[in-house]
Amino acid sequence: AEAEAMPAALTAAIINCFYDLFGRNPSSEFLKTVEQLGFALDIITAALRKANDARARNPEGYATQILRSWLLNGVPTEYQGAGRQSTSDAPLADWEQDWIEEFRATQAKQKETND
Repeated sequence: AEAEAMPAALTAAIINCFYDLFGRNPSSEFLKTVEQLGFALDIITAALRKANDARARNPEGYATQILRSWLLNGVPTEYQGAGRQSTSDAPLADWEQDWIEEFRATQAKQKETND
């Protein structure tokens, strides 16, 4: 049986955060890996910010290493918001709602442009 896919809103928010930080979309491999690790959005974005702060040449690899080490050793308390939980039934924070709306608007605009 295939693992349950990440909620589209979570994927969109990760892509959005990645794009904001690195000016491009993350690889599909990265999204798959993050999905398998099962962290909440705030933890994933914390790892991406660390990769950005380190000016990592390969932000996907860098963030993945951080997340894997957090999985083994626990997430440092300064990054613990929701921690590891099912994100599908958790209410979205206001900024997440805004982000998703912004993302959908951008997607819709790109679709119009491409049609």
